[in-house]
Amino acid sequence: MTYLFRIFILLLCFGLQLPVLAQYNNADTALVNKTHRKGWSFRNSNPDSVLYYGEKELQAAQSIQYKIGIANATTLLAIFYQYQANYDKTLTLYNKALSIYKEEKAGLKIAATLTNIGSIYLRKSQYTEAIQFFNRALEIRIKWGDSLSVSSSYSNLGLAHTELGNFDTGLEFLYHSLRINQGFNDQYGVAQCHNNIAINYYEQENMEDALHHYQRALKLFELLENKRGIAEVTNNIGEVLLQKNETDYAMEHFETAIEIFEELGHKKGVVTIFKNMAWVNYYDGELYKARRNCLHALRENISMSDKEGEADVLLLMGKIELEDQKPADAIDYLTEAFNIAYQINSKKYIKDASEALSNAYSELEDYKNANRYLQLYASIKDSLLSSEKVRTIARLNANYELEKQKNELTYKTNEIELLVQAQSLERQRTVALGGAVAMLVVVGLLIFLRVQYNQKKKRELLQKDKQLAETQKALMEAELKNTQLAGEDLKTRLDFKNNEIQNFALHIIEKNEFISEISKQIEQLKTDLKDPIAINKVRDISAKVKYSQSIDRERQEFQKHIEQLNSEFFLRLEKRFPTITESEKKLTALLRLGLSSKEIASILNISAKSVDMNRYRLRKKFEIQSDDILSNFISKI
Repeated sequence: MTYLFRIFILLLCFGLQLPVLAQYNNADTALVNKTHRKGWSFRNSNPDSVLYYGEKELQAAQSIQYKIGIANATTLLAIFYQYQANYDKTLTLYNKALSIYKEEKAGLKIAATLTNIGSIYLRKSQYTEAIQFFNRALEIRIKWGDSLSVSSSYSNLGLAHTELGNFDTGLEFLYHSLRINQGFNDQYGVAQCHNNIAINYYEQENMEDALHHYQRALKLFELLENKRGIAEVTNNIGEVLLQKNETDYAMEHFETAIEIFEELGHKKGVVTIFKNMAWVNYYDGELYKARRNCLHALRENISMSDKEGEADVLLLMGKIELEDQKPADAIDYLTEAFNIAYQINSKKYIKDASEALSNAYSELEDYKNANRYLQLYASIKDSLLSSEKVRTIARLNANYELEKQKNELTYKTNEIELLVQAQSLERQRTVALGGAVAMLVVVGLLIFLRVQYNQKKKRELLQKDKQLAETQKALMEAELKNTQLAGEDLKTRLDFKNNEIQNFALHIIEKNEFISEISKQIEQLKTDLKDPIAINKVRDISAKVKYSQSIDRERQEFQKHIEQLNSEFFLRLEKRFPTITESEKKLTALLRLGLSSKEIASILNISAKSVDMNRYRLRKKFEIQSDDILSNFISKI
């Protein structure tokens, strides 16, 4: 009787839930949802319309206290600010929507919002955070048993690892997504997977494989008559052809794609094509056409409030004017690009604009401004030099997350086994209650049907979860093998960085010799010439020498690179020789590069004799025997 009583309570609760589930099923909420769909349709063509319908939906949803509608409207507003590259505002709005979806227990919308947040972190190059949000979305989608949305999460993780530079891992996720879509015969999903796999190969500069997968995606989109997919992939194929210097074929693809995007009213796609066509014109030397296409792209970016796109096009316009020997016009475009980049705090575009402005002012022989932007470029470049280190740390964090997921997968497998046992016990209880159910003919029949339905759904969910868990387990094991490859890749990068530092040292030495030669010429002119015209020439040469004296900054930059490259080496050195000085550490690092005393003297701006004396003191401090070679001893520390 206790079990029957529990069943009646469940039926009562189910009956009480019906009004709650139906509370939003009315004309007002239908109007709110219709407004949301209208705003969503403009997400790729007109951000101002997205803002208009988002605010309209928010006002209507708040008036009837429709929480899901409020969250949906907040999502539309986030899309608008994403166009403006205002990522802080975008994240605030997505988190607000996420909080409401969690309160309403809207599982799949929670997963979609987590995915949106991950995409913003991906745009900000915060790869570890992006992967964490994509994994959270994946866990929810697995729990809900929505295999196609699970496939979407794998695709997102694949693209994130591609951006991270972990291409093999990215391909594992992308091919896994492809297999799921093929299993469901989802041709649209299969086409998208081929497109994403091609992006991975494109980033690896493997143009042949990229072109192969783009063409497969194009065939599927053509079979589906999906015009947007056809346009996007056609543009992507054009970009591959542009990288292969097949500019005529690239232009044909861009012209085909832009016609489709204009027909669909897809402004973002139109802007991308105009910019790509401008690049083709630039490479072909058709600067007038390149300038015209840039102006079209710029106008569309301004209409969409796309600040990043606007800065990107302005930089290209500056390059075009420089190529056309118009440095003054180039400075106008590049200055505007620099101001926008500074406004949206984009270090990449600030760096590119600073470098281009330094070159433009040099063309005008305005060395003061050229030097100012050169200094800014150097400082921004320094802040970006550690990008590879950031990627390495992010990759290690990602591998840690994969290991953690493997442990969670083991726990989930055990949990599934317990659920199967619980299901078996539930069936035994059902059989034991057969006599009691017979007493309540109608109610018993309803209960039996309800239990059978729940058990069927539970078995289906358990089977899906088990299959997904086994597949994910195999994927994680493959990821662990990739960790070893990542370590080998890191060693190769460190060797490349070491060679780069040695080349930098030789560059400083050559420039020192050049400045020394120029100084000798100036001194000779001072003693030999008295004519005023000659004196002016001497002054011009002197100005150029002073401008070239940025070698001191290059020496400081070289020293920063030395410190970054040898940070762990210096720690080992201090631990072994606690009394070692900073100057001795610098000398040790230069000797570790295999530089001679003369080369070290040139870099440190001291005499070779002083270097030899410092080497002698270093040998005494290291307690090296007279027949041992100092550089060999240092290489073993």
